[in-house]
Amino acid sequence: MLPIILYYPLLEYFFGGKTIGKGLLKIRVTNLEGKPASVSEITMRWLLRSIDVKIGLVVFIISSFFETLSASTDLVYSLGVLMAIPLPLVGLISIIVTKNNQRLGDFAAGTIVVNDKKRVSLNETLLKSKIEDYEPVFKQVLKLRDKDIYIIKNIVEQAEKGNHSQVLPLAEKAKKILGVETDLLPLVFLKTLLNDYNHLAQDKDL
Repeated sequence: MLPIILYYPLLEYFFGGKTIGKGLLKIRVTNLEGKPASVSEITMRWLLRSIDVKIGLVVFIISSFFETLSASTDLVYSLGVLMAIPLPLVGLISIIVTKNNQRLGDFAAGTIVVNDKKRVSLNETLLKSKIEDYEPVFKQVLKLRDKDIYIIKNIVEQAEKGNHSQVLPLAEKAKKILGVETDLLPLVFLKTLLNDYNHLAQDKDL
């Protein structure tokens, strides 16, 4: 039974957030920053899978502690059927009511299932019309990878919608990587990095 029981966490960890089904549907599991989910995050979402998807299994386990219920053969058979058939009631409700459409396991683990169908170039998603007289503030920004710029862009967009939870830690991490000190507010700093990258990358035809 172990290969069946451990199917989800093992494949999601070793195959970049994908199981066979997720691979076919071009979706994958990541953390909220878009990075591969850690072992602890994958384990947490897996542990809560029974509540999200197979609530019948939870009922079956709880009922086994009561002699009056377990003594009824018909009830045991009925619960056995519930145990085998996916009933994603909790998961569906959680997906509907949570901001990022997460099932309970994803919400608790800080993970999300993302669409991996279309990969677009940085030019399509980030670079804007160049401002000719713009003077870059942090020329070190070109040390960052495309993936880092994507993350900064996403966090800035979330902050503009009212979610500032990741702005400060991301700004501090960017300062450390680039080796810069600044008195700019964290969000202003991240926006400046995007503007600097937009200007410098076009100069280098990236």
